[in-house]
Amino acid sequence: MARFGAQIAGDRTALEPDLFDAWTDDPDQKAWLRELCTPHPIECFRNGVTLTGREQEVARKYFILAERNSPSAFWGEYEKVRGRQGWKTERIGTKHDAMVEQPQTLAHLLHGFCLSE
Repeated sequence: MARFGAQIAGDRTALEPDLFDAWTDDPDQKAWLRELCTPHPIECFRNGVTLTGREQEVARKYFILAERNSPSAFWGEYEKVRGRQGWKTERIGTKHDAMVEQPQTLAHLLHGFCLSE
C-alpha cells in the first residue's frame, strides 16, 4: 500500500497494473492479464467519484460483489447499498476480475438483471 500511496502522491498520470495476484489465482490468466492490461488513469484514485444526486434518477442499480476480493473498499460499498430500495445486490465467488475468472456466471447474473423488472 505504501508504494500505491507514493504513486498517487507523485506527478504521474497513470498507474501501471501490478496486482495480478489480487485478480486471479490462475497462472495462465495472470499471464494473459499482464500481456493485455494497460495503465490506469491515476485521477480516479486521487479524486474518486463525485455524486451529485442525479444517480437517484437511475431506477434500477446493480452491485455484484467479488467475494474473494478481500480486503477491499468494495465490501463497504456493498454493505451500504445492500437492502436499499432500487438496488439489487449479488455476490460472486471470484477475486477482482469476475469477467476473467467466471465469465459465464457473471454473464448469467447480468442477463438475469437485465430481464428482471
